[in-house]
Amino acid sequence: MRLHYSQYALNTYKALLALEASLTLDSTLKDLVKLRVSQINGCAFCVDMHVKEAKLHGERELRLHHLAVWHESTLFTEKERDCAAMGGKPDPHLRTGYPRCGLRSGTRSF
Repeated sequence: MRLHYSQYALNTYKALLALEASLTLDSTLKDLVKLRVSQINGCAFCVDMHVKEAKLHGERELRLHHLAVWHESTLFTEKERDCAAMGGKPDPHLRTGYPRCGLRSGTRSF
């Protein structure tokens, strides 16, 4: 069961929506970033939601499957690879699996 953030943390939820609206990334990059972070966080609900959103926006199924192994895939542009790198990577030492930031590796395109 997932919490409805808008019911339990309305101000935080509004801030998150405002932040997303302010991003100058195109919709493809936004979709890939949201899906990649959800993969890293291990959230099946969010992965499912973001896969569906990306497909509605025209993303190819094969690229969605390859996102988990983006560093080995040839299906992504340099900018998309940089976005995936900025999402970080799972930290095996943390029980939550939240990422360590990969900002340095993703700054070539931004």
